[in-house]
Amino acid sequence: MLRVLTRYAVRASACRSIRFKHERKLFLKKPVMQAKEIKIDSPDEIRQPEPPVVQPKEYTIDEIYTLTESDDPFQMITDDNFKLESHQKTHFSIMINHIRETKRNEPHDIPQHIYEKSFALFADHFFTNLVGTRDGASRILRAFRKAHENGAEMDLMWKLYLRDVTDRFAGVILNYSTKQKQANIDPTIDLTNPAMWYPIARKTKRQVIFHTGPTNSGKTYSAFKALETAKKGIYAAPLRLLATEGYVKLTGLGLKCDLMTGDHRVEVEGATHTASTIEMVNPNMQYDVAVIDEIQLIADPDRGWAWTRALLGVNAKQVHLCGEERAIQILEKLCRDCGEELQVVRYQRLTPLQISPKIVKDLEHLEKGDCIVTFSRKDIFKLKKQIETKTRYKVAVVYGGLPPLVRLQQAKLFNSPDSQYDVLLATDAIGLGLNLNIRRVIFYTMSKFDGTTVRDLEDYEIRQIAGRAGRFGGMFPNGYATTFAKHDYELLKSALSKKVIPPIEMAGLLPMNTQIMTSSIQQEQKGLHEVLETIANYNRIDDFRYFLCNLEDLYEIAKQMHSIDLSLENRVDLLMTPVQTDEPLAMETFYKYAQAIADGTPISHLMTIPKVAPVSIGQLQLVESVYRILEMYCWLSYRYENIFDDRDSARSAQVLCRKLIELGLENTGSGERRERRNTKHGRRSRIKEERMRAIKDLRKYGIEDSDEEFY
Repeated sequence: MLRVLTRYAVRASACRSIRFKHERKLFLKKPVMQAKEIKIDSPDEIRQPEPPVVQPKEYTIDEIYTLTESDDPFQMITDDNFKLESHQKTHFSIMINHIRETKRNEPHDIPQHIYEKSFALFADHFFTNLVGTRDGASRILRAFRKAHENGAEMDLMWKLYLRDVTDRFAGVILNYSTKQKQANIDPTIDLTNPAMWYPIARKTKRQVIFHTGPTNSGKTYSAFKALETAKKGIYAAPLRLLATEGYVKLTGLGLKCDLMTGDHRVEVEGATHTASTIEMVNPNMQYDVAVIDEIQLIADPDRGWAWTRALLGVNAKQVHLCGEERAIQILEKLCRDCGEELQVVRYQRLTPLQISPKIVKDLEHLEKGDCIVTFSRKDIFKLKKQIETKTRYKVAVVYGGLPPLVRLQQAKLFNSPDSQYDVLLATDAIGLGLNLNIRRVIFYTMSKFDGTTVRDLEDYEIRQIAGRAGRFGGMFPNGYATTFAKHDYELLKSALSKKVIPPIEMAGLLPMNTQIMTSSIQQEQKGLHEVLETIANYNRIDDFRYFLCNLEDLYEIAKQMHSIDLSLENRVDLLMTPVQTDEPLAMETFYKYAQAIADGTPISHLMTIPKVAPVSIGQLQLVESVYRILEMYCWLSYRYENIFDDRDSARSAQVLCRKLIELGLENTGSGERRERRNTKHGRRSRIKEERMRAIKDLRKYGIEDSDEEFY
């Protein structure tokens, strides 16, 4: 597990040194005279008393660090209108200014732009809060008098400053951990100006157009029109399904188009257009028009880097961005960094979206065209069984763990008026990539597990999912949204009624492969996983524009292949392998694949396809896991063709897995199975038999049978 570590180094003062003896003399003997010699920028920056009208006077230690008693007994026991003496304020002001000047170039964790601005805030905090009351001033003066006896006044003031600045700017300082130290560890890992990583794009005079609007507003349609008329263009999609859909559209118009995803490619001779997933965008290719879809995913903690790279690096005369309006602020910042202007085109929803007047109290009140949204595998299949038991409807299922073509097949069943699959059960996977004839979206819950904790849905997530109801030109043009629970209904109304959604402030970022390799070479005694940990803990990044994307999966992949004798170039290339790091079978197979690369020996996909369709959720999980491993094999086959030379066999195995998954979805809740198990004894026996068979299959592959949350 990667941990971002921050430690604040406070350098101990050498009280016996000649320099500090000189400082003590300087501050204690002639504070007023020294105030004239040291430049103080402005009263706003350092809170300083009015210049004395009398001749400078030297003050003793007792006069500086002793609280003057008032002649008024009442004021002696109250804090009203309490102030330090003028010479005491001057002394502390000079001290604050001195640590600002002397510590500026010394190692510390404070970003330079924060360092310069924070001293005015600290001075205000010092005089208003720390010494702004009689009790506070008494404590501070006693502390500084004791520090003076040890020659450590400056150390004490520096510690007070560090505590104040780290409290104020903890989030910003976190990513600047030991800034000077990181520069010595790896001066090449500098992520502060990624716009300059793409010199070819910077030489191109690009026109950047942002098409923004709610779901079902026609924004992507308009961008596609520009792509269709271009001599050479690319469509960059967030999902393989959308990339494939773009490929079908462009090919249908008579254009020669390539399809480029991580694990599947269709290359056409003389192609003028490309439909690809976002990660496959090549900054070295030249285009007339580029369309980047769902640009708001630039803020995704895992994949946001791909949208940032595509936006900054795509070499196109026209760049069309499609997405939510909350992305405008960050897009304007990044375009300014590129020396470009962002043009914004806004769209309105083509069909109305309304909140249903009441909640759905029971599954028996479901209607044709309803889509129930939940966020766990357990709820998906529990609801599927209940709906098919209590109603006449059959249920189609869509969730993230399903293969893309299975999701497409389930969507077709739901969209077909003759299939009898009139209700859809889905996760937020419906938010992207599928055209669905949904009449009403019903939230089963408004909370989800995000990999760390269970949290309420954000407003933009609610709007994105609810917006899938109603489709221009579809079976149900008018869309509705509601919930099962009353308290969720209020959250839904609040989210859909808001005019303004908080903007995206930062874009995801990852270092380039060359940067990782350079860092690894300089830290030759460390494994690649340790290098990644160093990058995560000690990176220089513009915290007002970018955040470092999650390196956890990359760390686990690097650690898994640490003992294998691979070249550095191969290790870095393999970091992006689409492997599920939390699945034992997937990680074990990846290790074997990496070993084959090291040995230079061809290898098959190694998967044994189950003979029967899944009859439990655990068995369904197993087939899904096998399918993802086959995807990994195909992904590697495009990068190491001589090693992974059995792609056709892997494709055939994928077809079998898809069929098994489709049957498994029908088995886990079908009315036919329920009717066959009509006796109490028969039902229990069958459940036990299915359970034992599932456990046996799962243990064979090192997978536990469970209904874990998924997302």
